[in-house]
Amino acid sequence: MLTRLKLRLAGNEKQLTIAFAVLGVVLLAGAAYVYAAPLLTAPAQQPEQPEQPAEPRTETEIVPNRVFSINASIIDSAVVQEDSERYEDDQVLRRYPAYFKQYTPNLTLTITTRSTPNVTVDIRKELISQREVTRDGELVYVDNRTLTNRSHFAVTDGRTVWERTFNVEDEIEDPRARVDEDFSADEVSFDRRFILNIYYETEPINGTRYSGSLQIPETPGGDSFEINTADEVYWVSGKQSVNETVWNNRTRTVTLPPPDDPEPVETEPDRPEPDLQLVGILTMLGLAAFAIGAVIATKVPDIDEAELRAEAEHEEYSEWISEGELVLDANNEYVYVSSIEDLVNVAIDTDKRVIHDSDLSVYTVTDGEVIYYYTAEPSDLERWANI
Repeated sequence: MLTRLKLRLAGNEKQLTIAFAVLGVVLLAGAAYVYAAPLLTAPAQQPEQPEQPAEPRTETEIVPNRVFSINASIIDSAVVQEDSERYEDDQVLRRYPAYFKQYTPNLTLTITTRSTPNVTVDIRKELISQREVTRDGELVYVDNRTLTNRSHFAVTDGRTVWERTFNVEDEIEDPRARVDEDFSADEVSFDRRFILNIYYETEPINGTRYSGSLQIPETPGGDSFEINTADEVYWVSGKQSVNETVWNNRTRTVTLPPPDDPEPVETEPDRPEPDLQLVGILTMLGLAAFAIGAVIATKVPDIDEAELRAEAEHEEYSEWISEGELVLDANNEYVYVSSIEDLVNVAIDTDKRVIHDSDLSVYTVTDGEVIYYYTAEPSDLERWANI
């Protein structure tokens, strides 16, 4: 197989050299094109698309919804009982910094509630008087007394009013004096405060009833409502109002304006990167083609074509050829055959075998005194045999 290939090369070395050179040029040119094409080719200009108007956006948000609110307050007032240079008779003093016992011996506390209108609500008011005696920081006497417990049912206008009037001397100062009789004033401290409780329950609002309570003071030990006395005057102090609001969050869908379109930013169009792997493959193949062409141009002319042809025919007709030694005899007749193939045909016709003498590089068929032979150099055999 290799011999046949060499024989074909020996006969076509010029054409093959040119072909491989041309192939190398084509492959290297292809590699250069693959590398340069992405850099030279500008991206195709895309047609401008008509701008579509932006659609409005919608989103859901949580909105605090005030369901119900209520306020409770204690308003102090006193009616002037005796005409004087300071006040007129029956004059109502309201929220004064201080009241004179001589002119206003009675103090009125007005407990008012205000709630969300048009919401029916039941309200209960509870006013508690709390008296405490402390000795050396230890509580030794407690007296809690409910002064009133008043209910208002089905209030629809959002307002309730209730009043309680105290005689300051009888109801405020005398209890303190009685405590002073039982305990030494130097040993104890006397505290008098009021606790206001407001309880409420609404009708169903959107299917839900709401209930709760308000209190003064709002927390234990917090700022409370007090009535204080001195020699000629008395006054109120502390917290006098409290509020509560019931919230129920709800969701709603709002429509937002479409977002402003940002100004277009000019950017350099993206260019594809060359396929470096393909460039490398084409370059190596092109160089290989040049190398093969160079080998053919330098090595093939040194090959003996006749010798290769004989070797090829020897391989092809090896079943008719036997190795042996040619005995030269000048009495024999020697007939030259132009190829091994022709010599094999002679052997077939005469039913003989072809003998190959590798030392003399000659093929022969002996038929009696006639020797048919083939050799690449017939003159050598003729000189050796003196024929």
